Amino acid sequence: MAYLATRHAPSLSFAERLGEMKSHLTAAIKARRVYQRTFDELNSLSDRELADLGIARSNLRNIALEAAYGRYA
Repeated sequence: MAYLATRHAPSLSFAERLGEMKSHLTAAIKARRVYQRTFDELNSLSDRELADLGIARSNLRNIALEAAYGRYA
């Protein structure tokens, strides 16, 4: 006779889930601030200043994404 054995992993309590959600949200907000600050600072540079740094204006988004999230989108 076949039977099914199930084991339930201990789940997080409601308070623990809320805490986890809060920490994820806080991290996302911090990363977004880094992205926005990086993009705004680079975007405020003139084309000449960007050229001196070897950065094309079309790459600003990717540079800001890498600064904030450690990868390209």
